[in-house]
Amino acid sequence: YNGMIAASAVLNHGEFTFSGAIDHTPEASLTLNKTGNGFTTDNYVKLYLETGHVINVTSPDSLAEAKITGTKNNDDNERYKLMMKPIEARDGQLETKDTGASAEQKKSPQFLKELEVLNKQLETDRKAANEKFITENPSSLVSLDALYSFAMYSDYNAVSALFDRLSPDVKNSAAGQAYAKTLESMRKVSI
Repeated sequence: YNGMIAASAVLNHGEFTFSGAIDHTPEASLTLNKTGNGFTTDNYVKLYLETGHVINVTSPDSLAEAKITGTKNNDDNERYKLMMKPIEARDGQLETKDTGASAEQKKSPQFLKELEVLNKQLETDRKAANEKFITENPSSLVSLDALYSFAMYSDYNAVSALFDRLSPDVKNSAAGQAYAKTLESMRKVSI
C-alpha cells in the first residue's frame, strides 16, 4: 500500500495469524477494518516485526487499546507507551482546556500565561521522559521513536548526543541509518 508491503488476514473467532520471512526488524502497522472493505487508517497500532518470534496482539475492544508482546522491541514499546501515558493524558487535558476556553478567557493575559506555563512544563516532562527511556534502553529500536519525540523540543547537540549513545545495532538498522541522515540534515541548519 503506497509503496509499502501489505498483507491481510480474515478474523476467525477473533483470531488471525500472519507468517512470512523478513531480513531485518521493520516497524509495521496493524489495521483493523471491521466492515471488510479495504485498508483503513482509523483503527491501527504500530508494532515491530522481529524474526523468529511470535508476536501477540491482544485487546478487549480496539487496536488503540491493544497490548503487543512476545518480542524485545514490542515489549519495550509497551513500556514506553505506559511511561508516556500520563504525559499524553495531560497533553489531552491541556488541549481541551485551550480549545474549550471562552472568548473572554482567550483574551485574558492570566489565562494565556497559565497555558504557556503548563505547556512549557509538559514539554519539559516529555523531553525528560524520552531522554530517560533512550538512556536506559540504548539497544532498543523504540529509542529511535523516543528520539524523534525528544528532537521536537531539543537542539541538534542534545539530539546528536543521545543518538551517539545508541547501540551500534540500533544505529546500523534501517531506521537508525535513516535517522542518521535526518540528524545530518539537522546539523547543516543548526545554529
